[in-house]
Amino acid sequence: MNRATKWIGVLGGLVLTGAMTTPATAAGTLDTTASGPITTINYGAAISGNTLDGDLAAATYAVQVASPVTAGKPLFVTVAYAAPTGVSVTAPRLFWRQLNPMSIFPGGPTHGWNALTPGGTAILSHTGWNTFLTADQPGTYKVTIEDRKGTPGTDDDSSATLDVTVLDAYGATGSSLTDDWRPAVTSLSVVGVAKALPRKVDLTALTRVDARGTSSGVGILNKAIAGLVALRTNSTEADALAYDLAWAGVPGNFVSYSNPRKVEADGSENIPASRAGVDVLRHVGSVVTTAAFDRNGTGLFHPSEDLPLAASTTVVARVAGVVTLSAAPAKCTGACKVTLSGTAAEASTVVITGYGSGITVPVTPVTGEFSKTLTVSRTATFQATSAATEGVSDPAKVTVKSVVTKWSAKGGNGKVTVKLTGGPRGGGVCYVKVSGKATVTQQASGSTGSAGTGTCTVTVSGVKKGNRSVKVGYDSPRASISGWTSSRSVKVS
Repeated sequence: MNRATKWIGVLGGLVLTGAMTTPATAAGTLDTTASGPITTINYGAAISGNTLDGDLAAATYAVQVASPVTAGKPLFVTVAYAAPTGVSVTAPRLFWRQLNPMSIFPGGPTHGWNALTPGGTAILSHTGWNTFLTADQPGTYKVTIEDRKGTPGTDDDSSATLDVTVLDAYGATGSSLTDDWRPAVTSLSVVGVAKALPRKVDLTALTRVDARGTSSGVGILNKAIAGLVALRTNSTEADALAYDLAWAGVPGNFVSYSNPRKVEADGSENIPASRAGVDVLRHVGSVVTTAAFDRNGTGLFHPSEDLPLAASTTVVARVAGVVTLSAAPAKCTGACKVTLSGTAAEASTVVITGYGSGITVPVTPVTGEFSKTLTVSRTATFQATSAATEGVSDPAKVTVKSVVTKWSAKGGNGKVTVKLTGGPRGGGVCYVKVSGKATVTQQASGSTGSAGTGTCTVTVSGVKKGNRSVKVGYDSPRASISGWTSSRSVKVS
């Protein structure tokens, strides 16, 4: 029975930790660093002669005997094999190679690989070294390590059988997919414009810690596997979104997310919200994230040579919502433009505060495009002085300077002329209230000009005779009135 403990080694200032085992007290048992079933890839399919590319070699699984063994005597390896269910396999071979862990740590063997056919036996000359294992065909390889104490016999010490499941990443069994390594790729189904896009490929089906242990809490084997996997994200059309992905950032600091980018140890490689201060996903559309496995170990991820793994589709869109702004343009011709930034750029509705209960306008972005300045549709809330002009002024910046009243001799009819400063700059409403008469309003006339002054004249009729108080004011279009001037007394005859 294996009893796990921890060991720590130091090499060149790098702290390395791994799972080791203390020798079992039961006779006839060899403990190893393997803690359970092992799942790996058939890197043996890439072995040419007896050599294997260094990046691929580093991703092979290493095991080490942890029990005391007979001094001066080699160890023996035997292997049995079971093919994947329903899959035809030809001439499966287990490949092995021993290396001193302190001489090549944390890499893997690039040459000297040996082939072992099921039912055969191999001799391990170095009892304290790592033994790296891989295979060329998918299936389950049952590996046993023995200390025969010089000669085979009933007193042999044997390890527990190592169940090494090998998945196919090299098309070794043709069209069959049941034995393939095809990790899932995940990304968000919908992401907002100018937002980060998390991307991830699932590496958890593979064993990611072996006799080489961990560095900074991550398996050395795990890092080697991740170095062979990359993610790329492309637009489904040759559009502006495709350009965003291919040229993210500014000159001198471009990054292409449509080219393969190696994943982190957890399988992630995200598209950030911005690159060099520029939003990465600036346009709407659909993108597809795919993963690839560098089965040649070149690090270049050629689509024609490497294994496509899986894909995930994301829609980049403006997220429906309401954004509140605290400013509005003083004047706009035709359709009013409001500058939006950040999350406001994704809004379907904008509420402009500072004008009573606020002005609500729908945003109508151009299909397929993104801009920091979006067009706001005209609504009745905006008071227009002409067919071509709309205006909104800040009532806090408009003051009533003087009031001139003119009344006809009879009938209680008169005109009130209000002089203003600070507005209305092309629009606005003058309010007049005469005691004994309901409030009346009229659109301000004329332009305020560069000096920000203007007038509006309001006609009042049906005022009862006698001394009456007159109040005047100016405000943006809203029901409640603020900024009334002091009452002025007029005589209505």
